[in-house]
Amino acid sequence: MRGYNPLNIPFEKVEEKEGTLEFRVAKGNLMDTSLENVLFFDIQVWDSRFALHRGCPLIHYQHGHLKLYIQLADELISYQENADLQEARLRSAMSRCYYGIFCITRNQNQLVAKGIFIPKVNTHKFVREKYKGSAHKVKKKIGKNLGRLWKERKDADYENDTDINVSRAKSALDLSERTLEKLRQMETV
Repeated sequence: MRGYNPLNIPFEKVEEKEGTLEFRVAKGNLMDTSLENVLFFDIQVWDSRFALHRGCPLIHYQHGHLKLYIQLADELISYQENADLQEARLRSAMSRCYYGIFCITRNQNQLVAKGIFIPKVNTHKFVREKYKGSAHKVKKKIGKNLGRLWKERKDADYENDTDINVSRAKSALDLSERTLEKLRQMETV
């Protein structure tokens, strides 16, 4: 479990797929409308992300199961009903392989919890470089894999003349699944 949790909400009791979480704020300025933005928490529990944010005047709750991008990529590669759409499906699958791993990597990075600001501009490059530049062997490999998936995503999304076939899409899916396993290893590191 990683992320930003200044209220010490007991996320270890939250099941990834279901459950109820109740908490009470006894004192503080979290609901003070003179503060434009307040982040209550942003926590990753395995492949799911839980976040609660208040931007005047609304409170936003987010729960996403980030591995679903990779599962969608697998389905897009496997689906063969309409051959005319095959290239579009394969390109979309390669894009989802990258995006799923990027989101999990960004959220697991704990930069916010460490007080490091993740920039709104060049966020993808920032996260890749943080991992690539790590002295930790597994993090460095994650960064390299993320870089390879980013290149595959760029080719799939922007290079119309690039040949995208089932083999290439399956290679991207395999790389994303191996990277996901390395990210799971990071939970214990």
